Amino acid sequence: MEVKKRTLRSFGYEWRKFSEAHEEYKRELLHVLRPVKPSFFKNKLVLDAGCGAGRLTYYMAKTGCELVGIDLSKAVYSAHENMKGFSNVHIMQADIYNLPLRPCFDFVYSIGVIHHLPKPELGIKRLSALLKPNSTLFVWVYGREDNFFAVVVLDRIRKVTTKLPLGLLYQLCYFPAAILHVLNLLFQMLSKTPLTKALADRLPYSQYSHVRFRKKHLTVFDHLSVPVARFFTKEEVVKMFNDAGLEIQSISRISRKELQQNSWRVLGIPNVPKG
Repeated sequence: MEVKKRTLRSFGYEWRKFSEAHEEYKRELLHVLRPVKPSFFKNKLVLDAGCGAGRLTYYMAKTGCELVGIDLSKAVYSAHENMKGFSNVHIMQADIYNLPLRPCFDFVYSIGVIHHLPKPELGIKRLSALLKPNSTLFVWVYGREDNFFAVVVLDRIRKVTTKLPLGLLYQLCYFPAAILHVLNLLFQMLSKTPLTKALADRLPYSQYSHVRFRKKHLTVFDHLSVPVARFFTKEEVVKMFNDAGLEIQSISRISRKELQQNSWRVLGIPNVPKG
C-alpha cells in the first residue's frame, strides 16, 4: 500500500508539472500504437487506462472516437484542463484494479502504466474484463531484453532518488537532462559530415536529438521518480496476456534506437470459447 501511495504521489506531481500537450506526443502515440492506424478509432468507444495529464489522450480524442480516460493520481485535474473543448472525452479518477465500468469498449489501451503497477498481471486481467467481444487490448511496457542500463544501473540509482523530495528531484533532473541535451547537440553536429558520421552513430541516446529539452527533462524525472518500474521479457508479456484470457494478435519490440527504447507493444483480443 505504501508503494502505491508513493507511486500516486510521484505521478500526480509529474503530470501536473509536465501537463502540456505538444505535437511530438501525437507522433509518439501513433508510433507506439503501430500497426493500428488512426482511422481505426473513428466512432469507436475507447478507454485510456492511465491517462495521466492527458498528453496522449489529447491526440487520441482527435481520431473521432468516444474516449474515457482514467487515472488514480491527481493528474486527472490536468487531464481535465487539457481536454476542455472535447465533447467526446470523459475523464475519471479511478483505480485500474477496481474500475466502475462495464465490458463495453471497442479498444482499451494502456501506455507506460502496467510496468509501474504492484501487480501488473492483475492490471491486465482487469482491463481485459472491460472488452466486449471482438474488441482489442493494447499494452506498451518496458522490455528487459538488451536493457542492462535501465534494469541494473538505473534501478539502483532510483533506490536513492525516489527517497528525495519531489521538488528537489525535479530541480536535480535538470543536470542529467542537460548532459543528454549536449550529447544530442554533439550528435547533430557530427552527423553533418561523412567523416564524423560513424562517430556520431556511437553516441548514446541519439534518438532524443529532435526532442525538446522539456521532454528530456520529463524523461529523466519519470525514470528517477517512480518507486516501481518492472521490465518484462517477451515470454512474460505473452504469459500475462494468456492468463488474462487474451489471444495475442501482434507483439513487436521497439529497439534501443527508438524513442520508446527497449520495450514491447502488444495487441490482444478475448479468446472465444470453442464448441
